[in-house]
Amino acid sequence: MSNARLLDLGGVRGLPALLFVLLLSVACGDSGGNGGTDPDPPRPTTLTISPASHVFEAIGASFQFSASVLDQSGQPMSSASVSWACSPGDVASVNQSGLVTANGVGTAALVATAGMARGEAALTVVVAPPEILTTLLPIG
Repeated sequence: MSNARLLDLGGVRGLPALLFVLLLSVACGDSGGNGGTDPDPPRPTTLTISPASHVFEAIGASFQFSASVLDQSGQPMSSASVSWACSPGDVASVNQSGLVTANGVGTAALVATAGMARGEAALTVVVAPPEILTTLLPIG
């Protein structure tokens, strides 16, 4: 049975029913599964740490990293809350603003997260051997 028969669209009498159905289908169109409310709120999906790596040349040296967070539309999220972690901690540590301090010789991973987004940077701590100063002493 066709929709025309179901709605009894015979003549002018069925026209208001057809208009009602059309208006209802437009008003209740595909809402993306959220009931017709506001579109998806921005959420962090991409996080990039800058720079992607750093070499520390002394124990106790510090370096400031930054994180860029993008939402699902690729738009910057400057107000996103970023958490920082560093492992292993005996090589380097990080505070909650992304300032990394070298604690010991080795390599470590710096990780930043914002929501489900995650980024990593590589850290290397090396200590140059002390310079050996040689002085020629006169003989005799």
